[in-house]
Amino acid sequence: RNMQFELYVGAMLTLGGASITFADPDLRLLNGTENIGIAAKRISSPKQFEKRVHEGARQIKKLNDRGLIAVNLDVLVKNLTLEGDISERGERFNMQIEEKMRKLDKFFEEKTELLGIINIGHRTEWSFKEDKPIVDLAQFYQFRLFFNNDEEERLWKPFFQNTIARIEKSLSHL
Repeated sequence: RNMQFELYVGAMLTLGGASITFADPDLRLLNGTENIGIAAKRISSPKQFEKRVHEGARQIKKLNDRGLIAVNLDVLVKNLTLEGDISERGERFNMQIEEKMRKLDKFFEEKTELLGIINIGHRTEWSFKEDKPIVDLAQFYQFRLFFNNDEEERLWKPFFQNTIARIEKSLSHL
């Protein structure tokens, strides 16, 4: 399952136009001449969230690297309702993980090696109210970026804005 999540993160970022390779810590992302690490973490219970984020940060720091942590939050969104439109669903996802993220604010401020965190969750819901069963597949993701200076923000902010826009456009056609 860990490898599946690494492959998923790599595929999602590639779908967004990013150049991804598989190397320590789990993945590498190239933007111009900048090459950063991505530590992919799965959690199997809500209590593991902070622990896995800390593990990801250690993986990145161990390589004297700058990087991202990608976290699979399926376990946190398993009871999230899929009623409403895409923006309502996204708002519920953000609210669901906000408290956990707030607990880590100080941690992220202190970890200058972290460029950000990508929170990813999936939820599937079946309906048997019609003549035929209907499946509703939802994918949630949230990019939170932490810039150490203006130069870093000028390099990475447009990159991620474009990557996210391409991911959304690609996924809207599925």
